[in-house]
Amino acid sequence: ATQYNIGLDFSLFNDRLHGSFDYFKEKNKDILIKNAISVMYGAEVWMPEGEMSNKGYEIQLGWRDKIQNVSYYINGNLSYAKNIVENKNEEHQAYPWMYTTGHPYSTRFGYVFDRYFTEDDDIASLPDQSLLGDVQAGDLKYKDLNGDNVIDENDRTIIGRSRNPEIFYGIDLGVSYKGFDLSALFQGAAKSTTYNSGYTYWAFHNQTGNVMEHVLDRWTPGSGQNASYPRLSLSSSNNTQTSSYWAQDNKYIRLKSVELGYTLPSSLTKKISASKIRVYVNGNNLITWDKVDHRDPEIDESGLRYPMVRTFTCGLNISF
Repeated sequence: ATQYNIGLDFSLFNDRLHGSFDYFKEKNKDILIKNAISVMYGAEVWMPEGEMSNKGYEIQLGWRDKIQNVSYYINGNLSYAKNIVENKNEEHQAYPWMYTTGHPYSTRFGYVFDRYFTEDDDIASLPDQSLLGDVQAGDLKYKDLNGDNVIDENDRTIIGRSRNPEIFYGIDLGVSYKGFDLSALFQGAAKSTTYNSGYTYWAFHNQTGNVMEHVLDRWTPGSGQNASYPRLSLSSSNNTQTSSYWAQDNKYIRLKSVELGYTLPSSLTKKISASKIRVYVNGNNLITWDKVDHRDPEIDESGLRYPMVRTFTCGLNISF
């Protein structure tokens, strides 16, 4: 691994404004990967031939000041990093859109959703999609990328962004006035794609799963293209193929924490020989703004994990 960095740290206006900037570029070589010869050989052959690059920047900026009896601060940070698989020594692919080389690590491949089949379609005259399962009105129709009138593995391409966010950011701010103090922390991420599937999203998954509320807006006769879920069925291998239909923007911003406190005047704390007494109340994971309504955007895509917990705490700090 070879990494280059260039950075700048600064402080201005008697330290009221402070910040830093760092740009980095990293190149990884000789990564152990499964060689393309594995397909012909009939067994896995691992070789140190993989190459990956990663570059981006980090920015931190803060301001701290006081206006009469009011003190305040605000700090922000932003990081951007994008990796590219430079060489994976892939087996030969029939079409350029089928290669993972040249794209970010963990980029997902699948079929491209075109539209819903409807009761007005002559399905027999459309590209043959039978390899993916039986289809009927209300099912997902995929794009025929190579124009051969057959939907198969040659029509799989990149769907959405990588699972790993390229952007992380946060804002930390606070204010204090005559013993009272209030602080809050926001954090978020962007430029990533999550994938809705499995028990937390697909109806009757494996014929044992539940049916969630979002299925109420499923396709029914007369819906045309105005639906947000395919027709309801006990099983449909066509509809559960990996495709852009189930890919979703995973950006979010979360109010991570808020704390309100009050420090008693020293004239009162001295009566019990204490140097400082502070009471406070805080909350964590209070509000999240995102488009992934059925699960938390930070946890595993399956959603089968213990959820993020919203907590509230009150306390008393006494220093002697």
